[in-house]
Amino acid sequence: MIDITIIGNLVLLLPILFLSVYSAVKSYFYHRFSLLNYMELWFSLLFVLIPCGISILGSDVLHPFFYRVLYASPSAIFLCNLVIWTSFLFIRIGYRRKTHYSLRVQVSSKELDRLFLVLFFIGLAALPLMLSRYGGISYVINNVSGIRSGQADIKDYLGSFIGMFASYLFYAFTYFYCRYMFCKKKSLLLLASLCFLALLVRSLLLGGRASMITPFLVFLFIPLIQGGKVSLPSLILVTGVVIAIIVLGKTYLFNMFSSEFNLSFSEVYNMQKENGLFASVFKEFEHQYCSLLMFIDSDFPYRYGTDYFLWLLKPLKLLKVNETWVDSISYYNTYMLLGDWDSNIPPGFLGLAYINLGIVGIVVQSYVWGRVIRILDDIFKRKIKSSSTNLSLIFTLYIVMFDFMWYALQNGDPAIIIQSNLPLIVLFAYFLISKKIFLDRG
Repeated sequence: MIDITIIGNLVLLLPILFLSVYSAVKSYFYHRFSLLNYMELWFSLLFVLIPCGISILGSDVLHPFFYRVLYASPSAIFLCNLVIWTSFLFIRIGYRRKTHYSLRVQVSSKELDRLFLVLFFIGLAALPLMLSRYGGISYVINNVSGIRSGQADIKDYLGSFIGMFASYLFYAFTYFYCRYMFCKKKSLLLLASLCFLALLVRSLLLGGRASMITPFLVFLFIPLIQGGKVSLPSLILVTGVVIAIIVLGKTYLFNMFSSEFNLSFSEVYNMQKENGLFASVFKEFEHQYCSLLMFIDSDFPYRYGTDYFLWLLKPLKLLKVNETWVDSISYYNTYMLLGDWDSNIPPGFLGLAYINLGIVGIVVQSYVWGRVIRILDDIFKRKIKSSSTNLSLIFTLYIVMFDFMWYALQNGDPAIIIQSNLPLIVLFAYFLISKKIFLDRG
């Protein structure tokens, strides 16, 4: 049972939730929903709803290895709340000042159509190439979880690298669906549908719930960015699909084709229901807050900013360098939580800042994060308002930024973030080097 003073401390976080929801609702009705609104809603889930839920429900919503947070000292919890408030405020301070950046696009619609068609085929080709590196589709289907966690018998860095480029299917789907929404051509809808189906296959093979959820969110992002309203049926349908993927992804969806899996859907559903569907959703988002609180309540040393550049040494892993000093913060965080030197549990946005530089890291990183969000919001929203050409590309890049920034917020390990988004970095590098996109400051 948690002391009443701890619950009192957690109540201090509720104004963050109120401010975030109020700002998002106001922006929605005034047709200016932004990346900041999206980030603040996620911030409120990870660092307000999660700690408040833990304070009320305790072990019912925690993985066993997080039970120690139930016994954290009141002073540690108060300091954790102070860190959360500091980050929230400095993100807003960083966002306040307008920027003068603008995006200039010099590419025709036909060129873009060809480019994203090429990306579609690259993403499609990446799947069989990856399967061949892992011994074929049968092995992959039977070892989805093991391959994703690095615990499978076959470990193939090249296969994993090739598989990352299957993410181009998402970019192609988003682009062609945006093109269809603006042009209403059936050929574009067909292309978008093919990309969507390929994305579902990719998600089932690679076992990524986020990669399966994100395409459904595109149906909500487009009207939000346009400044329109999301229909209630669309919201209910997408929300239901997202919750179903979160609850049943690991336990059923990614195992249902495995020869070693012999449970029916109803059996899996009843098991999840017995464990608590709410708890199943809750447990997917608790590691960010728990990592932060458990570090504050421990005597583990700071990492003194090393993780902000340690990702540069990631290629040494390909050269079989197994020294722990090249390992990123996820290894350190997992060791703190489980006692295992592995990268299973990333620290999240606040964990990265505090474990490296304490409250100074929180202030600096949050302010910079707010500035980055402001720059992204300004350059894309200005372009959407001022241009009637290449809107499909602008919407696609903006939606991709929604996905990227969410991933960075909940992950918090620069090495993993950069590695996972290497195809996106390659795509942006192509746009900039080929001078198809310019970032102007005027």
